[in-house]
Amino acid sequence: MRRKRIIKMSAYKVTPKIIASYVFGLVSFGVLILLCIFSAMSKGQAGFAAGIIPIIMMIFNIVGLVISYPEIRNDDIKPKHVFWSSSINGIMVILYLVIYICGIIMG
Repeated sequence: MRRKRIIKMSAYKVTPKIIASYVFGLVSFGVLILLCIFSAMSKGQAGFAAGIIPIIMMIFNIVGLVISYPEIRNDDIKPKHVFWSSSINGIMVILYLVIYICGIIMG
């Protein structure tokens, strides 16, 4: 008699919303690193674009948080994916806010 191999598939899935939230967070982190390098190379005189781009990235992070928040209550989605996508976006929003508050105070 031939044995049947049982392949267990996970009942959990990762939705496109969670993937989009991940992408928003990771792209924003990469842009933050590039802007820090660019600003350091120009000795703090990076210009208007270096001030507008973080605002756009912060909006992307807020959208990522809004996208991932309703997915918390879904039973068929792995909670760790929602947790990490929300955490990345939340931390990036806080970082951008701290940078802007420091810029206003020191500026």
